[in-house]
Amino acid sequence: MPTFSDIYNKNAPSAFKDGTPGPYTGTEGIKDLADAAGSTCGKTDTKAAPVAAPSNGVVTFDISAVHIGPCELWLDDTLMANATNCWTTYADKTIPLDYSKCSGSQCQIRWVWLATHNDPWEIFDNCVNVVGGSSASTGTTTDKPTTEMPSPTPVLPSSASSDTTPGTVAPSNASISSSNACSFRGNAGNEKYNDWCESNCNAGYCPASLCEAC
Repeated sequence: MPTFSDIYNKNAPSAFKDGTPGPYTGTEGIKDLADAAGSTCGKTDTKAAPVAAPSNGVVTFDISAVHIGPCELWLDDTLMANATNCWTTYADKTIPLDYSKCSGSQCQIRWVWLATHNDPWEIFDNCVNVVGGSSASTGTTTDKPTTEMPSPTPVLPSSASSDTTPGTVAPSNASISSSNACSFRGNAGNEKYNDWCESNCNAGYCPASLCEAC
């Protein structure tokens, strides 16, 4: 788990970038965007003591808010994994990582996530130092190091009202919930966002132009 230099604000974005709400269609890497915005490892301590790299070959992240957007996983200067929609690609909140690539005295894992659900876009950026790289196929499985993204808080632009509809409020493959037991759902015409509204409204982000109470 990363060491946060600002533990009281670890849930907040580490930087912002002006952008139109919607899927990210740019060509610039997410880490490059974070660096340009002044977020290098965000609110995590880059000088924290390293933790032992496990042999299970994964990094675990923790997100409770269903923000939409791409992410990248880096081991030092090598891109190890990426996704255009982090939430759906890594639905089990684990990302495969070949720790055997960490051949030096220690390496840094960096996970960068760009949430493009509103304007400005939000950047979440966590790092953790590891030692003792090993592959997933050898050794005894140990606990997963958690590159933790703790419940990021949605931030609306100051000029927007609470019912502004984010352009990518739900992924294109959002499905209609089959359960009648719900707290929130998509309003008339937005029924395909039932599951998204249920997750995000319960997390504190509930645009009235899209969602309603059941």
